[in-house]
Amino acid sequence: MDRLRFALQIVVAVALLLGAAWATGVVKVNVELDPTPTVHRAPQ
Repeated sequence: MDRLRFALQIVVAVALLLGAAWATGVVKVNVELDPTPTVHRAPQ
């Protein structure tokens, strides 16, 4: 039980960290990648 609880705590902590990093990263990634697909798709 202790091992399960410990594993769950790690999973939740990692999930929260990834979620926060993803939420903040998505804004930057979208801004950086939005023009890229447009540039690549236009010539094709």
